[in-house]
Amino acid sequence: MGMTTDQGGSRAPAVRRALVVLDALAFERRARPADLARAAGLAKSSASDLIGTLLDEHMLARSGDDLILGNALTEIAAGFVDDIATVRRFGIGWERSIALREHTVTLQSLIGVHSVCVAVRLGGHVLPYTPRAGSRLPLWGANGAEPVLRPVPRDDIRRTLDEFPESSPDEASLREWAASGEDGPTPAPAADGLEPAPSATGNLEINAFVSSGSRRGGAVVATVHVAPSAAVDISGLTVALEEFAGDLGPRAA
Repeated sequence: MGMTTDQGGSRAPAVRRALVVLDALAFERRARPADLARAAGLAKSSASDLIGTLLDEHMLARSGDDLILGNALTEIAAGFVDDIATVRRFGIGWERSIALREHTVTLQSLIGVHSVCVAVRLGGHVLPYTPRAGSRLPLWGANGAEPVLRPVPRDDIRRTLDEFPESSPDEASLREWAASGEDGPTPAPAADGLEPAPSATGNLEINAFVSSGSRRGGAVVATVHVAPSAAVDISGLTVALEEFAGDLGPRAA
């Protein structure tokens, strides 16, 4: 988990504890109330009050004896993509896909010089880096453009840089790369299909373009994360991801 109760001071301890709880669930997907109390460093009575408030505000929801992230967070995340239905279809589609549900898959939105993980479903394979909802990663690294950019039209990349300017060296590099029309190093074809591209996180990625996103967010990409040492059916994953991404795109009114 990326947040602890003593990070960044304690000007608003109740808010910070709530964020710790939400951060824990973003990583674990579901947890018992006692587990969240330990994560937030709270006594059971205090945790009960906090969890009750988050339930009332629909930031949390119940699933049997467990707690999960609530609809309010799904609605917030939907602001980065096309609509709330896209996020819901993401979860349903992952559950139904025999090929994908063994693997960690994310829905990412390109915001300026970063990719923001809008939604994630965790598979059974151990990864060098485990993505979680809300995490941000740079789009430009030591080796140039990150793999998530490869399926995205250059016009969409330029649009997100214009809408979320940062005046940083990474932005300048991304603008130059987007204007060049060069796709950068392309993975060599393997005998059974295209190999995943290495990311700066240590994961290998297969990426598929979903949509140009909403006016409040950038292009949306679906990503399968694979461990470098994993023996997987890359060709089958690629086909499954392309179909999955196609189903996630905006629907006609």
